[in-house]
Parts: sequence; C-alpha cells; structure tokens
Amino acid sequence: MKNNWKWTAAVLCAVGLFKEFVPSAPFLLEYAVEFRNFTSEEVTHEILPVTTYGYLASLLVLLFITDFLRYKPVILLGGVAAVATWGITIHLYEGMFYATLRQIVDSITSATDIAYLTYMYANVDRQHYKQVTSYTHSAMHTGKFLAGLCGQLLLSYHVMELDTINYLSLVGVTMFFITALFLPNVKRSIYFHPRSSSTVSRISTIHNSNGNANVPMKKRSNSISQRVVNYPFKKRLNRALHALWRDFKIAYFNRYVLRWSLWWSIAFAVYLQIGMYAESLWKEIEDETHEHNLNGAIDASHALLSAVFAIVLPYVKLPWERWGEIYLSFISLIQGAIILWMSQTHHLYVAYICYIIFQTMFHVVIIIASSEVAESVKEDSEAFIFGINTLIALVIQAILTILITGEQGFELGIRDEFVVYGLYSSLLGVIFLLIAIQNRNKHWEVHSQPEGGCTEHEFSENVCSGTIVTMSNETKGSVSAVNGIAGVDVKRVGIGVTQDSNSKY
Repeated sequence: MKNNWKWTAAVLCAVGLFKEFVPSAPFLLEYAVEFRNFTSEEVTHEILPVTTYGYLASLLVLLFITDFLRYKPVILLGGVAAVATWGITIHLYEGMFYATLRQIVDSITSATDIAYLTYMYANVDRQHYKQVTSYTHSAMHTGKFLAGLCGQLLLSYHVMELDTINYLSLVGVTMFFITALFLPNVKRSIYFHPRSSSTVSRISTIHNSNGNANVPMKKRSNSISQRVVNYPFKKRLNRALHALWRDFKIAYFNRYVLRWSLWWSIAFAVYLQIGMYAESLWKEIEDETHEHNLNGAIDASHALLSAVFAIVLPYVKLPWERWGEIYLSFISLIQGAIILWMSQTHHLYVAYICYIIFQTMFHVVIIIASSEVAESVKEDSEAFIFGINTLIALVIQAILTILITGEQGFELGIRDEFVVYGLYSSLLGVIFLLIAIQNRNKHWEVHSQPEGGCTEHEFSENVCSGTIVTMSNETKGSVSAVNGIAGVDVKRVGIGVTQDSNSKY
C-alpha cells in the first residue's frame, strides 16, 4: 500500500478539499443573528464556547481509539458529524438547545482532523512525508478558498441568501464523506494492530548486547510485532498502553520535538480562539462603520495564500534544527502585534488584512512543525504525538475560554478579548527568543571546547538539544545503541546530528 502513495495522496487531497468546502461557514454569526434571532452576545458568550469543550472531550476519546480503529473509520465519523452539523443548521437551528447541539456535533468533526492529518503517515513511506503533508494541507486550503469565494460571490451578487447557501455546505460535507470511503484501508497500526512486517521503513542498525555486531532494527521489529499480533485483547491493550507511554517519553524527551511541540500547542490554542471569535469582532466593527461584509472573500484570500505556501514549502531547504527557535520567536512576535492592531482598529478592512496575515503565517509554520515533528519521532507514533500536541492546545484553549470568554470568567468584550490574545502571542515570542539565546550560548560553548572535545554528558546534552555535532559512522552506531530505546536511532532521537551526505542533516 505504501508503494502506491500517489493514489493515497490523491484521495486524501480530495477528502480534504470537500471537507473544507463549506461556503456558509464564514457567515455563521450573521446567519444566527439575521435568520435565527440570536444576538451576537449569545453566540459569542454562550454558543461558541461549547465548541471548545466539545472539541476537547471528543479528542480525549478519539486520541486513544484512532489507532485501534485504524484511522479510516474515524475520518468517516468526521464525515457523518459534518453532515449532521449542517443538517441541524438548516432544519433545527432554533433555540439554545439545538444551537448548542450543533456546536457539539461540529466539534466532533474538528476532533477527527487528527485522523485525517495523520492517516498519511500510516499509509505513506517516510521519504514522502513532506510532499504528502504539503499536498493535503494545500488541498484543505484550496477547499476553503473555493468555499469562501463561492459564498462571497453568491451573497454579493444576491444570487442566494445565507439560508440557501447552507445547502451548498451540506453538499460539500456529503462529498467529503463519500470520497473518504475510497481511502485505502490501514491494515495495521503500531499499538493495537502491530504490523506483521516491519513497522519501520528503513534499515537502521543497533549494537547487540555483546557490542561487536550490528543487528538490523527491521528484523528486531519484525519479531516483536509478530509476537504481539497473537496476544488476546487484554494483553494487547496492556502492551498498547505501555507502547504509548514509551513513545510519549521518546518524543518529549527529545528537546527538538519538545520545542516544536511546545510552540505548536501554545500557538494552536490562540489560533483556534482567533478563528472562532474573529467574526464577532468583525460584526462589532461592521455595526460601527457599516462597511460591506467580506467574510467569505477574506477566508478565500488567506486560504489561497496558505495553499500556495503549502505547495512551495517542501522545496525550501532551511536549517530548521539550527534556527527554528528564532524563526518561531519572530513569527509569534509579529502575530502578537497583528492581533493587538486588529483589536484596536475601527476599520473593517484593516481587521481583515490583519486576519489574513495572521492565518497565513500560522498555516505556514504549522506545516513546517508537522513535518519536523513527524520526521523526528518514532515511526507510526505520529498520530499519537500530534494528538497529544492538539490535546494540550485544547486544554489551554478551554482555560482561555473559561477565563476570558465564558460566563464563568471575566466575560470580556470582544476587543479586550483580542488584546489578551495579542499579549499571549507576544509572550510566546519572548519565551522562544530566550530559548534561542540560550541555545546559541550552548552552541558557542561547545565550539569553544579545548582540543579533545567535551565530556560524555555534555556530548549527550548537545545531541539532545539539536547542536550540530560531527561523528564518525562507528560513533553514530554507538549513540544509536544508547538512544535506541524501543528501536529508535540517532536520526530520530538525536535531531541535529550531522550525518552522511545523503542525510537530511
């Protein structure tokens, strides 16, 4: 199956495109106010916060059953939930009960994204990760572009009303479900359904217990997987939980993965909040200025830019392992300034431009973060690690919602809410700037070591922190044996270690 990666990528892109083709999504607040008699305050402070809690609860469940169900059923569940969401929007969206129900069902759709975005790593060889990550993200952005453009044109030229455009959204998500049926099945998964063949697509070597011979990791993995396949469910469950804990430690004890994941989780939380409440801010500005609503065009604009960057990124070769923290700091500081500007402006189109820049910047960085983390963790554990990162983001988002937006907290006005988000992003930028300065100091300390190098402890610290270290092939094998807990080699754990000319680093 992994050899037919182009077909898998094509179907996955079609699923992503239809998944995001919901032309009425940018106008949900306007629809709720004008057609369903809700107030902006009810939508902002009572209805939308439910999405955050539903997303968190759904992901808690799906994170641990995605591997058991082997991805595709979870993606199909997302399709069913999406169809139900727009069915409720069209036929039942009256009263607080059905409005809340609609957001809960929609949050299930969002939670299944973890299966969609990690399905590729179970069905595609590692050498194609960057390409497929780029293609799938690009397809999703293309779907959002077409949806935003379609919705805006239909409304601007009075071809359809909002309540009618909802039917186009229903058609889009129905096609999402239908195309998902054509996704190839994932026959094995690493935790509950171990592969009878190797779970690792490459041959790595580790020293055996005698230290004088190299044993292919592929062969070792085969023997382990074959034994697990025949165990009863209870024992497989215990082994799966043990493997989940093992992969959690392997990933997050790797400082390179930890740094990218830290930014991912913290930045994703504020991204979700901005995306959820931007329409409320625009509505307030629109009521003040009476400028023409262009929500659909704005979604289309940032989606188009994100799609273009998603296609270009795989061909951009930058030393992320060396300059990643500085880049993340720079991006976060700019995003913080943009959000603060958006919170204070009284011009709708200025707010729109700020939103486009913020969204595009985030999507560019999240594509880089996804591929960097995917290439740096134990193979087949990508879905679990991505899920943990997203789960942490949702916990942070839930805290922000309770404290800032929800009725239980401060219930800030929409402008004050965006001020908090701007300060939040700026603080994230400062944190990563401090991390970058610390790592640069460590880098210079390593390179200023007297002849003879550094101690074993210092060497290990430098490898884990991503400092470039040059080693012979024999030494790399030794470090692979040291770091090879559960069969993990230097390329995966010691990110940033200089390897031969054919290696990424």
